[in-house]
Amino acid sequence: MYRVPSYIQYPDYFKKPEEIKLLGKQYTVYEICFSDLIDIYDILKKNRNINEVAFNKDYLSSISKNDEFLYRGRPYEQAVENLLDENDPGFKAYMEYKNIFNIYYKQASEYVTVRTAAGGRPDPIAYATGAANIYINRRKVPVGQTINLDVQLACPNKVSFDQIFHRAIIITSLINALEKNLYKVNVNAFMICEVSIDFNNEIIKMLFNIKKNGVETDYKALYKILVDIEFLRRICFRLMEISDVKENWYDEAYGRTCSIDKCKELLGLSDNDYYINHPDQMKIDGKIIEEDFEKFVAVSGLERFIDVYQESKIISDSAEIIKRAKTLIR
Repeated sequence: MYRVPSYIQYPDYFKKPEEIKLLGKQYTVYEICFSDLIDIYDILKKNRNINEVAFNKDYLSSISKNDEFLYRGRPYEQAVENLLDENDPGFKAYMEYKNIFNIYYKQASEYVTVRTAAGGRPDPIAYATGAANIYINRRKVPVGQTINLDVQLACPNKVSFDQIFHRAIIITSLINALEKNLYKVNVNAFMICEVSIDFNNEIIKMLFNIKKNGVETDYKALYKILVDIEFLRRICFRLMEISDVKENWYDEAYGRTCSIDKCKELLGLSDNDYYINHPDQMKIDGKIIEEDFEKFVAVSGLERFIDVYQESKIISDSAEIIKRAKTLIR
């Protein structure tokens, strides 16, 4: 039976395959882009046309119950309905944390306290930890400067929920801190993977816009995409299953995550982009949130733009709210 390609059915979301040369090898890239949870929901509710050329309809990872890692979170049908559910207890608890910033950030400042590699007042705590930036400075914010946060969704199966949740909390903190300091912020989540067999050359590139500068942060999208475990295991896998790839993607993991170099080149990152990798790579261990925050900003290079100690204190003061949110989400 003929299957109408998704890029013909849904051209706004599934892009026509593109042939590119990447790090010396020729690839066919299948790009899937969304900027709204409603659009994802509508596509998944309408489309039952699995790509049986590339995926085994009798064993779809989006609905598999045979693998403990793949089957974390809600079943597929519930995961789809949950995309638009604002009554989710975990989301409500997460919003309690987000609202803490309204207390601390009463007005924006033209100046920001930052850590730098030279000049200013020495910071003994930063020095003791071996950080590269050990001096405290006050710096005037270049009004209008844009900072893009590009967040990798794929992660190893050993990464815990606590690590994933801490990363989302830290990203929430960063958005508020950067905007308080008059920076413009874009946030995009992505998953880029390639077929596992070395001689094949297909890449699936999924992009989800969470925030555009000048537009209020969509915290529901941030929560659903970065916190809900089933977004990756259910939603992203189903989007792969209805894509137009032609190679054999039958294995449970649906290919392998592309290297950082490949991801950066495919995303076309600029000097204003900050690549947010999976929690292990960002030194997040999921234990003490304020410590995870300080390690994260050091790895990302974003400590140049915010007052690390103030943000760490806000997170520390919110520890009980964060703990309760984690309990509700589980």
